[in-house]
Amino acid sequence: MSDRILHSLSLDAKTVSIISVIKGWGFVLLTAVLLYAVTRKYLNDSSKAVRRQVELERRWEFALDVAGDGVWDWRLDKERYDYAGRWTDLLNQCGGQAGHQETWLNVIHPDDLEPFQKAVNDHIRGLTERFENEHRVTCPGHNTKWLLARGLGTERDADGRARRFSGVVIDITKQKEVEHELRIAATAFDSNEAKMITDTSKRIVRVNRAFTLITGYSQNEVIGKDPSILKSGIQSTDFYREMWRSIHEKGYWQGEIWNKRKNGQEYPEWLRINVVKDARGVVTNYIASFNDVSDLKQARRQIDHLSHYDTLTHLPNKQSMMSMLDEVTMSSDRTSKYAALMFVDLKNFKALNSAMGHSIGDVILEELSARLSDASQHIAVARYGGDVFAILVSHIGSDMDDAAYNAHQLAELMIAKTSEPVMVDDFQYRADIRVGISIFHPKDNAANEVLRQAEMAINEAKILDTTGIVFFNEDMKLRVNRRFQLETKLREAIPQQLFLTMQLQVESDGHPSGAEVLIRWRDPDDGIVSPAEFIPVAEKTGLINQIGDWVLSSACQQIAAWSDHPVLSQLILSVNVSLKQFMQASFVDKVAEAISQNGILASQLKLELTESIFVEDYKVIIEKMEKLKSLGLRISLDDFGTGFSSLAYLKRLPIDELKIDQSFIRDLLESTENQAIVESIIRLGQSLGMSVIAEGVETEAQRDKLIEMGCHRFQGYLFAKPVEVDTVYTLIADRH
Repeated sequence: MSDRILHSLSLDAKTVSIISVIKGWGFVLLTAVLLYAVTRKYLNDSSKAVRRQVELERRWEFALDVAGDGVWDWRLDKERYDYAGRWTDLLNQCGGQAGHQETWLNVIHPDDLEPFQKAVNDHIRGLTERFENEHRVTCPGHNTKWLLARGLGTERDADGRARRFSGVVIDITKQKEVEHELRIAATAFDSNEAKMITDTSKRIVRVNRAFTLITGYSQNEVIGKDPSILKSGIQSTDFYREMWRSIHEKGYWQGEIWNKRKNGQEYPEWLRINVVKDARGVVTNYIASFNDVSDLKQARRQIDHLSHYDTLTHLPNKQSMMSMLDEVTMSSDRTSKYAALMFVDLKNFKALNSAMGHSIGDVILEELSARLSDASQHIAVARYGGDVFAILVSHIGSDMDDAAYNAHQLAELMIAKTSEPVMVDDFQYRADIRVGISIFHPKDNAANEVLRQAEMAINEAKILDTTGIVFFNEDMKLRVNRRFQLETKLREAIPQQLFLTMQLQVESDGHPSGAEVLIRWRDPDDGIVSPAEFIPVAEKTGLINQIGDWVLSSACQQIAAWSDHPVLSQLILSVNVSLKQFMQASFVDKVAEAISQNGILASQLKLELTESIFVEDYKVIIEKMEKLKSLGLRISLDDFGTGFSSLAYLKRLPIDELKIDQSFIRDLLESTENQAIVESIIRLGQSLGMSVIAEGVETEAQRDKLIEMGCHRFQGYLFAKPVEVDTVYTLIADRH
């Protein structure tokens, strides 16, 4: 167009040429200026866009870090996997590498890996609209975290299979912890204990299933109501005022309360009320927790009944009688009236039970208890034992004579009532009863003393084998009666009711070296009778010789029986010998005969003698000991240190062993005097060439102290209690 304009002018050719050159350079210059301006604007715009993108990415990464989330982008067609966000630090610390899908898979919890992979594959194949999966990730040195992964296939091929798969990963660990706590709270709330939540206006906002089961009210029936709908009316206004005072001051209250069910039934419950406060300390709710304790109270009543009443006769039992007796003797209202405690014993009832059976015996006891109660109206009657009843009369007379007369009258009435025949099917039983009576004044006698007196009276009736009434009096000689009873029964007991037990004697390393033979008496009526009770009676009556001979013979038989046992054949049995037994003229011959008849080695028998033998003639003692030693057996001086033997004669006695009495061992660690005595005995035994054994060792500290002093043989509960012969083998075998 510029050329046309130029040619239309009436100019010469030279001028046109010059103008054309100028025009060309002008256009070049203009084009350059315009190109520069356009290029500069483009560069400025690009720079701003880059800065905006960088800022956007910076903000995006910051947001991911703050949120703890991550972004992932998986290019399946290029096998490229990228992730970003703060959680990537954990993946990298677990040994992962950027761009590798395995990094994520390697830290997923093994139990969650298969569901995760299935969810991923299902979405890649187009089976799901969106990908979403919760899983745990863990690696050494880090806590397990819960992640929520969400994603979408953003590019898919013609078959619908994802070529690009992108999404986010959100850390939901805190959310899971809260959910877990909520589940625990929900489980606790919906427990077997009834729970009720109210607001500050004391309106019910929530209850659980246990509440409904206990009260009969459904949740819809109580929401918005005041808990007073449960009130039974048994508690007073003051009770509730005090309850709420405690709640406001302490933040809680608990106690027993009576409430009412929907059907109107009253029931006891154990109630706890706690205050709920917000972060500012302002009360927001009250939580009441309670249990129906009806069954518990009923069970307690039954237990209380069983503990205080006899299940067969339904009379008060021994414990109740003791309580009633305590109440009488300790009552502050002690009048001038005398009281009486009576024991009623059914003669030969145990024989009846054995012959006819307990079913018949129980019927008879029920009938006799009813008769005793009928004869003793308004008086406390109890079943004190199997066939023994107790009757307590708190006011029976104004003086001793009057009380004794009235008690005798009552006893005769009971005898008359119980003597009438009792029919059980075709069997007729006529009871013979014995009554032991103690008359006492409550202010002068303690319950235990009254009980002892009544027992003495009934025991007197048993010993005399009478059927009738026996009063306690101070002239009764309980020890004589007991000795008479024991003597009579002991004569019948030898030897059928006697048996042996053994207590091991051990070395310092715990290896058994022997055992002491201990006699026991199993009485058919009284059970095990203590040796401390029947041995003195046996010694005074001379029965000790017969018992001693049996023990010696039985011990030798046991040694012979054990001769084939590799473990037991090495044991040395110690047999206690009393003074009377030792002083028998034929004692040495009896020992020799027992050894010979059983064919045992005399060295396996040890006789234990107490220092009491030295009250006799020393010459006779030494002579007998030497004869016994010539047989080859061993002699031990038992309870050494408690007697009065002369040390001057001790060195002349053929004794193999000194046995330290347990009275010195008991306080060995606390008493310096005992330590000095024990140490002296040990040194004396060592100087005389005798072994020393300590009895009554019960603690490791005692044993260690004795070892320190030089004693290396022991006997006591620390190592073994006395056991019956059949148990000895097991006891020894366990130590080998």
